Amino acid sequence: MAGVAVCATLTTLTAVTAVTAWSPAGAQTAQAVPSESGAAGAADVATVARQVTLPTGERVVLDERGGVAGVISDAGSGTDRAGGQELSVDGYDTLTRDGETQVIPHSARAGIEDGTLDPGAFNVTNPGHDLSSPAGRDAAETATVTVAPTDRAGEATASWYARVMDLETWERTYVEPTGPDDVTVDIELPVGEYAVYALVDRLEGGEAVGGDWLLMPHASVTGDTTLDLPAAAAKDIDLTFEDEPSASSSMTIAWEMLPPGADTGFGASLSTPGQLPGGIGTAQLGEPSEAYELNSSVYKRVMDGEREFHAADARSEGFYTGLTLHTDWQDMARITVEAGKTLKGDRGFLLTTPSVNFSVWSEDTLLPIASEVYVRADDILWEHSFRATNGAHGAYTTGEMRHRPGEERRETFNTGVFGPVISTADDGLFRSGNTLHGAVSLLADGAGHRTWDPSGEGEALYDGAVTTLYRDGQEYATAEGPIDFVEFEVPAEEAEYRLVTSIARDSTVSSVSTEVVAEYTFTSAAGQDGSVPAYAVRYAPELASDNTSPAGESVEVPVTVQGSAAGADPASLDVTVSVSLDGGATWTETPVHDGRITVDNPPAGGSVSFRAEVTDQDGNTLTQTIIDAYRTR
Repeated sequence: MAGVAVCATLTTLTAVTAVTAWSPAGAQTAQAVPSESGAAGAADVATVARQVTLPTGERVVLDERGGVAGVISDAGSGTDRAGGQELSVDGYDTLTRDGETQVIPHSARAGIEDGTLDPGAFNVTNPGHDLSSPAGRDAAETATVTVAPTDRAGEATASWYARVMDLETWERTYVEPTGPDDVTVDIELPVGEYAVYALVDRLEGGEAVGGDWLLMPHASVTGDTTLDLPAAAAKDIDLTFEDEPSASSSMTIAWEMLPPGADTGFGASLSTPGQLPGGIGTAQLGEPSEAYELNSSVYKRVMDGEREFHAADARSEGFYTGLTLHTDWQDMARITVEAGKTLKGDRGFLLTTPSVNFSVWSEDTLLPIASEVYVRADDILWEHSFRATNGAHGAYTTGEMRHRPGEERRETFNTGVFGPVISTADDGLFRSGNTLHGAVSLLADGAGHRTWDPSGEGEALYDGAVTTLYRDGQEYATAEGPIDFVEFEVPAEEAEYRLVTSIARDSTVSSVSTEVVAEYTFTSAAGQDGSVPAYAVRYAPELASDNTSPAGESVEVPVTVQGSAAGADPASLDVTVSVSLDGGATWTETPVHDGRITVDNPPAGGSVSFRAEVTDQDGNTLTQTIIDAYRTR
C-alpha cells in the first residue's frame, strides 16, 4: 500500500449520510471524502468486523455493529485540490433503515439511473433489497418544486448543486443545473415534508474560489412552491491557530437530523481540503420540524511536516450560520505521538481525531514515525491512533480522552512488549448466565493500547488463533479465534474450568510476540454472573522503536500483574516469572525484586521470551507465555 492515501473513520454510522468534498458546484463533480456522521459530540467508536465488496469494486468496511466505518478503493479515484494527494473513493451516500444498510458510491449513480445497476445490490446487509424506494406514500400526490439558489450578491447563478431529503422516507433527490442558463431547476416531488441543503459557489472571474453551504432543515410542500436558498444569508466559517503555518489543511463541516431520542437519522458533511481563497460560509435557513433535532460540528486540521494542529467545535442545537474560532498556544495541549515497527519495511500512519463528526485522510509511510500534535483543549474529546498497512495490519487507539490547556504527554504505539491486558472493568473473563466470554486483547502493545483489525479480516493480526475450554479435566469445546471473539455455553452446575486461548504469528506478520498463550483456571457456576478471576502480566523493558534491546547487556524489566478479580489483593498473589533465550525450548526461573526482573540479553539477532505463573489466594491461576517478546540488536 505504499503511497496510497488511507481514509480512516472511527465512528459508527447510524444515519443516512451524504459525504462531499468541496469542488466547484458548477463543475457538477463531487470528490467525496468518506466520513461518518453521528450525533455531534457523541461519536461511538466500534471495532471493524468485515468488508463487503460492492458491484462497482469499492470495499465497504463495516464495524461489529454493522455500521459503515469507511469505503475504500485501492486504486484511488480523486485528487486533493490542495496537494495532489490521491484519494481512495469518489464519494458515497449511505441509507440505514430497519437494521439494513445500503451504500451507493457516486460512481454508481448513472448505472442505477439507466437501469444497468440494481440499487438493491448495494445493500451490504441484505443484498437485493433496495432501501431507497419510497415507502407508504401515494406517488400521484405530487407538486412542482422550484429550487432557486442565489449567490452572495443576491443574483441568480447556475453554479450550485442541491439535495432534497424526504423527511418521511429519507429518499434523497439530487438537483443540479445542466447548463449555464439553469439558474433554477424544477423537480416533481410527492406532497410532504422535506429538508434541503445546497452548495453555492463563490466565483471570481468565472472560477469557483469558495462556496456557501446552506441548510433548510424543514420545507413543507403542500403544492407547487419555490425553495429560495440565498447564499447572502451565509457567514464565514473561520477556524485559525496562533502562528498558523502556511501548510496543507482541511476542514470538515457536518450536520445531522435525528428524531428525538432516536439513534438513527440522516445528515451530510462537507470537506474542504486546502486553503480556499474565497472561503467557505454556512447558514441555517429556518428551523427544523418538531419531528427532528439538528446537530452540527466543524473540524479543522493543519499538517506542517511533523507538526499537526487540530481544532473542533460541536453544536447540539442547530446548524452554523458562520463560526469564528481562534486557538492560541495557551489553548492547546501538545501530544507527542509515535509508532514503532515489528518488521523491516513496515508501513503505517498516525491519526488524531475529534469525538465529533470527522473525515480524516493520512498517507502511510515507512515506520517508525512520530508527530507533534497540538489540539484545542476544551470540551471536545480527542482520540489518537495508529494503523499498520502491512505486516500485522493492526490498529491501536487511546480511546477518547479530554486534554487540558498546556498539557504535554506522549503516546507510543506499536512498541512491545505485546501481550494480554486487563486494565479496565471491561477487560477479563466473564460469566453471563451460562455463557463464558472474555476480553483480554492478547496483542495489546507495550503502552496497553488494545489492537483491532481495521481490514475486518481478523487473520491480518495473526496467522492462527484458537481457544479451548476444559471442564472438570475434560476438553469441553474448542473454537477458532482468541477469547475476545468467541464464547462458550456451559452447564449451570459448578465445575472447575481451564481456558486456554492463543495466537501465533509468522515472520511475515511480526518479528515479536510470535506466540502468545494465556491459560486460566477457575471454578464457576450459574448465579455467579460477572467477572471471573483472571489476570494478565505486563512487561515494560526499554525498547527501541524496532522492538529491540542491546545485545549482551543486562537489562531490568518492570513486571506488573493486572487482575479482574473483584477484591483481589495483588500482595496476596504468588507470581513466578521465567525467561527463555531459545524461543521457549528451555526456561530459567528469574526472581522478581521490587516489581522487576533482570535479563541477560543474548547476542544480536536473538530473542527473549517470558512465561509467568500467577496463583491467587483462592487457587485461581494464570500461566501466560509470550514467545519472542523482544529481539536484540
